[in-house]
Amino acid sequence: MFYDPTIVGSWPELAARLDCDCILVRWAATEPTLAGLSSVHDLLAVWAAGSPDDRR
Repeated sequence: MFYDPTIVGSWPELAARLDCDCILVRWAATEPTLAGLSSVHDLLAVWAAGSPDDRR
């Protein structure tokens, strides 16, 4: 993603904060297409080119 810490900090730190706060689980409560995703890694896997998941 990005590694410019002047924006929001480093990408690994941002992803860790989102995961620690269960953000994707909370988003999934209001957005059914996110159901089953519990981490930033899960979300990126869905977005990846060639992903068999059709939620992109």
